[in-house]
Amino acid sequence: MKDPIQRYLDKRADLTSRPLDSHTTDGITAIVVIPALAEATNLDATLDSLAENPVEHLSHTLIIIVVNNRSPEITSADHIEDNQCTLQQLRQRMSDSTSPLRLAIIDASTPGNELAAKEGVGSARKIGLDHALAILHQNNAQPGTLICLDADTLVEPNYLQTIAVHFAQPHAWAAVIDYAHRLEGTPEQQRAITDYEAFLRYHEAGLRYAASPYAFHTIGSTMVCTAHAYTAVSGMNKKQAGEDFYFLQELAKTGHVHPIHPNIHPRGTLLNFQGNRPCR
Repeated sequence: MKDPIQRYLDKRADLTSRPLDSHTTDGITAIVVIPALAEATNLDATLDSLAENPVEHLSHTLIIIVVNNRSPEITSADHIEDNQCTLQQLRQRMSDSTSPLRLAIIDASTPGNELAAKEGVGSARKIGLDHALAILHQNNAQPGTLICLDADTLVEPNYLQTIAVHFAQPHAWAAVIDYAHRLEGTPEQQRAITDYEAFLRYHEAGLRYAASPYAFHTIGSTMVCTAHAYTAVSGMNKKQAGEDFYFLQELAKTGHVHPIHPNIHPRGTLLNFQGNRPCR
């Protein structure tokens, strides 16, 4: 009888339509999955922040970047061009033998590889997480940690270590990492970012006051779970938005979603795409 992870991979994962471009995945026990849409100006900083983590954790952590967009009829030409720049930059990084990062790329952008018209970031996360699950299963990684991050989000130097310590505990299932948005841009933009974060924290506090079992923030770049937790909830959904909310709700129904505290630093949503920038 097949184990649950293999059953999931056989029934729910498509690992051939958009193959993984990587070097060896031997020894990988944790995988960070980053969807990227028009993030050429942001992704370098995110990867640089990951590279500041201790080498003993980086050595067994794979970082999968899913560069994605929908068809040209739906996605702007600027975004598609930016994605092609991102792919070029990532391939240059992968060829750098001095980098401490173990990188992998999934091309869901080039014509023929795009996401379907009704798909979005949920599909991009699912593509990366399904490939990640297969690698962890092949490596017999225990517990095997699936980490979600975004391409405009910085991490702290204790990011991977704190995740590893938490998931080394018996019965660890899923977690959300604490966050603090970066204050950037004009004073008006900074006020908007502050107001947005205050709203998120007020909402979470209200859930906690009401003794809700879902009293945690639902931000995609903060989600972490084990390989078994991922399969128990039938993997990531394909929603264009709100995929993080629904995924975490399912994880909370099947186990405990625990807060852990290496801060991540998302960028304010008003400041993400900066228009046409040539490939370096």
